[in-house]
Amino acid sequence: MANALKGTSTVCFVWKVPTPEGVQALRNFFEFHFTYMQEKSYQQGPLELIQYTISESPEYDNDASWKDVKNSKTGELVYVAGQTRVKIFNDSISDGMNLDSFEAVVEEEGNWVMINSGFSIDGKVVPAREAMYSPGEILIKPNHGDERRYQLKDDAIKAFAAVAKHTRINNRDLELRKQNAAA
Repeated sequence: MANALKGTSTVCFVWKVPTPEGVQALRNFFEFHFTYMQEKSYQQGPLELIQYTISESPEYDNDASWKDVKNSKTGELVYVAGQTRVKIFNDSISDGMNLDSFEAVVEEEGNWVMINSGFSIDGKVVPAREAMYSPGEILIKPNHGDERRYQLKDDAIKAFAAVAKHTRINNRDLELRKQNAAA
C-alpha cells in the first residue's frame, strides 16, 4: 500500500474559509462531492480514481512557523482537497491528465487538444502532449514520440467528463462566492 500512488499524479486544492457560512457550504459541498465520487467513479480499470481525500484544519497566524505548537489560530479554517488525476492505461502504457484537460478533450470530440506543455521536474523531462477523443477511444500524442491509443468504454469516458465538468462548475461557484463576500 505504501507505493499505491507511485507513478501517478495528484492534484491538490486549498481553500481558506473566512466565515462560518462558508465553512458549512464547503462541508456540504464536500459531503455531496464525496458521495458523488463514490457512486460515479470507477473503482478499477483504465479510468480508476486511485484516491480521493478531503481534510480540514485550522489556519495559523504564522504559516512560516507552523511547527511551533504555541502559534495561535486565526479562527478561520483551511480545507485541502486532494484528488488524483485521471489515469488511462492499456497493458504496459499509461497517461494521466488533470480534470480540466480531460473535460476539454471530450468536449472537443474529433479535435486535438493540448493537455500539457513540455516541462522538466527533478531532472525528468515531460514532453508536451495533445489528446483527442472519439467514441470509445482517447488518443495521446506526445510532442516527440509515438501516438498512444486507449480503447475505453464510451460511457466511462463520458462519466469522467461529467465529473470534471461538475468539479469545475462547483469550484468556480465557490470562487465567485468568495469574491462577492470580500467585495
